Amino acid sequence: MCCLRPPRAAFYSGPTLKLLLPRLSALMTFASDLLAWGRLHGRRDMPWQQTTHGALNVYWVWVSEVMLQQTQVQTVHPYFLAFIRRFPTRRGLAEAPLEEVLAAWSGLGYYRRARNLHAAARQLELEYSQNDWPSTRDAWQALPGLGRSTAAAIVASCFNQREAILDGNVKRVLARQVCAEQPWGSAALDRFLWDESQARLPEQADAMPLYTQSLMDLGATVCLPRRPDCGPCPVSAHCQAFQRKASLEFPRPRPAKARPVRQTRWLVIVQPGPRTGELRLGLQKQPEQGVWAGLWSFPSLDPSASMPEGWAEWERFHHDFSHFRLAVSLWMPKPLLNALGQAGSVLSAQDSGPGAFDCSPPTFKTITDWLEQGIPSPVRQVLLRLAKSLQT
Repeated sequence: MCCLRPPRAAFYSGPTLKLLLPRLSALMTFASDLLAWGRLHGRRDMPWQQTTHGALNVYWVWVSEVMLQQTQVQTVHPYFLAFIRRFPTRRGLAEAPLEEVLAAWSGLGYYRRARNLHAAARQLELEYSQNDWPSTRDAWQALPGLGRSTAAAIVASCFNQREAILDGNVKRVLARQVCAEQPWGSAALDRFLWDESQARLPEQADAMPLYTQSLMDLGATVCLPRRPDCGPCPVSAHCQAFQRKASLEFPRPRPAKARPVRQTRWLVIVQPGPRTGELRLGLQKQPEQGVWAGLWSFPSLDPSASMPEGWAEWERFHHDFSHFRLAVSLWMPKPLLNALGQAGSVLSAQDSGPGAFDCSPPTFKTITDWLEQGIPSPVRQVLLRLAKSLQT
């Protein structure tokens, strides 16, 4: 049996014991019910779940767990396969230039994860032999970019450590189990749910890989945010939100807060390439601090500044970050704007006017070459739209 040993009932009596019994019953059966469900219905088709001689590939699990931070499985899957093909080993990742790692990560978002993954690979190569890995949560958590839950997921899955996890899906499952009143995103909710997660661990250490994956699967496929499928849920019998027919009311939402908007202008600066009809576009490498640290983006201009003569707006769009919205106005030289679809309409960097660059001078490459570099998703989308317009 993979279940919890309840506290001795002798310490409780009368009304106190009557109040505690449902709670004790829920804690005792949660792990065993979840494990039984996971054996039948858990996801087993993800590449990082494949085993060799019964053991998971620690490198694959680590990379997947970092990619899965704030990103869904269906998005991660193709990026993971491409990343592993490009960097098949920890040593290969550690020895690769950061630029190459960022390029492989391009489009997945939250680029600090890639920088931390690369830094952690280098640290591991210095501290551990080729096939050796840290086996405790504390050791993993000491690496760049790894919080408690990610570190716990790695050691629970790969080393059978009895460590609780608490990612977004697990938070939702547990908040509904106990009808947690603390608002989503609050430190109070996290503290409360860490205790709940720890209390539900199976006693047998060898059950931890299946238990950990099953708990994540339950939140990702059954206990969904807007459409929870409570019928087949293996732990609905003790779910307080389900019993109250209030699953959609939990977790409690965080207080509404307006998302600030940051305005910027992006400049499409082009120059002719060495081949006839070739067009090169200028991008700037971003500073080493910030959301797009070390990536390439369009030269930008403060939206309050006047535009140099001969420029016109091409389009506007916005890109949402977790804490703010970036509103972008994209400008280009009028000859290029008027001649999209006719290759060869160019303006040199010197013609762009003073004050156009607020970081460093741009580097010029073809759009095809830029698409192979580390560029943020909205920059990639603009480049694709430009390429399509220039080909029509």
